Amino acid sequence: MRAIQNSVISIAGFDPSAGAGVLADIKTFEQIGVYGCSIATGITYQNDIKFDGGLWLGLNEISAQFKPLEERFQFDYAKIGLVDSAEVLKSIVKMLLKHNPDIKIIWDPVMETSSGVLIHESDFVEEIAEIVKNIYLITPNFEEAKVLGLVDLIAKTNVLVTGGQIDESMVTDVLYSGDKIMRFDAEKIENAEKHGSGCVLSAAITAFLSQGFSLEESCEKAKEYTLQFLLSTPGLLGFHHTIYTNEPDAS
Repeated sequence: MRAIQNSVISIAGFDPSAGAGVLADIKTFEQIGVYGCSIATGITYQNDIKFDGGLWLGLNEISAQFKPLEERFQFDYAKIGLVDSAEVLKSIVKMLLKHNPDIKIIWDPVMETSSGVLIHESDFVEEIAEIVKNIYLITPNFEEAKVLGLVDLIAKTNVLVTGGQIDESMVTDVLYSGDKIMRFDAEKIENAEKHGSGCVLSAAITAFLSQGFSLEESCEKAKEYTLQFLLSTPGLLGFHHTIYTNEPDAS
């Protein structure tokens, strides 16, 4: 019997420094007020400044992690992060849809590590072309959006492109949702980079969506949460210490 409701799941890499991946996602989920489960797609050998490699987990290992969870939890929202291949991504999406045909999936496409290690080759884009239609929101940064093909993506699903720079003092995220384009502008913060900030943003969006906020509201509130994360320390590893208890706007 599925006894636990209002829970979300992160399916992503395990980062021992806890700055990114499933550990960062779980921190974010809990601070925003939803219960988070997680599945590791791989184990990385890294800290906040270097990536020494990792061990990918196969589809059997990923499925084995999910089986006891779905017996206990009802997942209406899921976040996918680091994956080994297009085949793995497609299999995870199918697994989630089998669990819940109405599940909303948020995918943060990690194309390379923050230290510059390339994760996917160019043929990855062609291989995921069809599965994208089953994903509710994709959150690439500006460079990832160019690699993935922004025009093709926004024709199939919702896309939040992060980290575009307007000028030296402003950065903007742009949400493409159907025929709507929404901008979220923010003042550029010098020396506030954080390991795992993209993971935190996409996890926060997932959590706010699960609380009933609209896509636009969830993106806006997730940016606020991520800003506090960026400002939390002077180093590359941030703290999660802002708990949101706001209710969705009834209007």
